[in-house]
Amino acid sequence: MPLPVPNLDDRRFDDLVAEAQQRLAAHLPELTQIAPGDPVHSFIDLFAWLSETILYRANLIPERQRRVFLNLLQVPVRPSRPARGLVCIDAGPRSPTLPGLVREGAQLKGAGQTFSTRGEVQPTPLELHLAVKQRVSGETLREMGYTLNDLQEQHGMQAGETPAPFQPRVFSLGKETLSLEESLDGFYYLGFTVPRTLEKSLEQVKQVLAGITLNLALAPPDQLEGERAETPRERRLNWELMSQDAAGQPLFLPLETVADSSLGGRRMGVVRLRLPSSRALFKALATDDPLFAGVGSLPPELPARVTVGRLVFWLRLSSPEEPKLPLGYVGVNGVEIVGQGLKRDLMLGFGTGQPDQVLDLQAVDIDPASLRLQVEEEGAWVDWRPVDYLIGQAPDARVFRLDAAAGHAYFG
Repeated sequence: MPLPVPNLDDRRFDDLVAEAQQRLAAHLPELTQIAPGDPVHSFIDLFAWLSETILYRANLIPERQRRVFLNLLQVPVRPSRPARGLVCIDAGPRSPTLPGLVREGAQLKGAGQTFSTRGEVQPTPLELHLAVKQRVSGETLREMGYTLNDLQEQHGMQAGETPAPFQPRVFSLGKETLSLEESLDGFYYLGFTVPRTLEKSLEQVKQVLAGITLNLALAPPDQLEGERAETPRERRLNWELMSQDAAGQPLFLPLETVADSSLGGRRMGVVRLRLPSSRALFKALATDDPLFAGVGSLPPELPARVTVGRLVFWLRLSSPEEPKLPLGYVGVNGVEIVGQGLKRDLMLGFGTGQPDQVLDLQAVDIDPASLRLQVEEEGAWVDWRPVDYLIGQAPDARVFRLDAAAGHAYFG
């Protein structure tokens, strides 16, 4: 599609004369009754001609010339870039079994738009609650009606031991920025629960979750629009499953990161974690006394609406490179999507053997990297490759030029 050539001002001689006569009637009404041959009308015609000449020159500015030259060089408009995002695909809240895997390239529709998934995701019935142990200052502790001595007595500390006061803080995912700046120990605690409808099937859920790859969607606190000059450096994240041994001692099992398209949360993407194959490692890690929730290496207390019978397991997240680890969003069962549809095996037309054929690709704003064009030759489909220019190509070269914005393929 050729670049549109701008016309900065499309007024012509007659338009300028009519405009001048209207202004004359507004400012000098006594001159409006003069006969057509009066010299006043000659002055109007003269200034209209001079204005038209200036407008003609203004429409020949370098921007216009640049676009004309680009059209002559067959340099098309750059195609629009598809929107990218994250979605979380959950399993049904009533069945403890897992649905089928959502494969890469699956088509999702919403708000009249079609989106394609990048990567695959195994939907699960898990719900995510993200919390930290937030430090409590001495003044805040006094406002809560406690002292350090009270904490020493409640937790049975020896004389001289100084307790580290904290309170659990559960984030509202997607509504606030996540940060470990006020964290007591530098960890995010991710509690995974099942809906109330599956509370009685908790052990069956643990069985089907053992050994699967869990997708977690990550996004940074802010997204930079446009194209970056370079890809951000990947940040190392530590993902650990919190469990207990036979003696009740805490275990922190590092999880295998299968893939991380978020570069450690530096850009929008998905982290894929391999869960242990033994369901016995999935522990709720709950205490009988809520006063001891979060003490030591235990996870913090979750809201009262989340009962212990719904907890499946805990993960904890940290980054040795960036202790504060700011994040914008964390979600379970996440997968990347791109705002474009996917079409396969389309018959686009028939060749005539003549030069300069143009093929309509039945779509506009095509992603050039995703296009694969084949031509049938003696019963076999042969790939043709895109080139920037057809000039200089051999007569039998299997090449074409793509106008991605207009959705046309040009042949030599």
